[in-house]
Amino acid sequence: MNSYTMHQVGRARQHERIASAHRAYDAKQARANARPSRASHTTDVRRQHPLTWLRNTIGGIAAHLTARTAQPSHH
Repeated sequence: MNSYTMHQVGRARQHERIASAHRAYDAKQARANARPSRASHTTDVRRQHPLTWLRNTIGGIAAHLTARTAQPSHH
């Protein structure tokens, strides 16, 4: 086999490996898109209660301030 033919065979094999890698990637993406992800579940939960984090934060700040004002002063 001469060098030109070997080069052509090498290129053909390289294209086959690239095509195989693309098929594997596409199959992986299809599997990932077919199953529900945790991210969509988290988004759904946040969509149901959009201000829960704000209520919890305000409650924590209020509890902190209440605890500070309830302490006797040392003046």
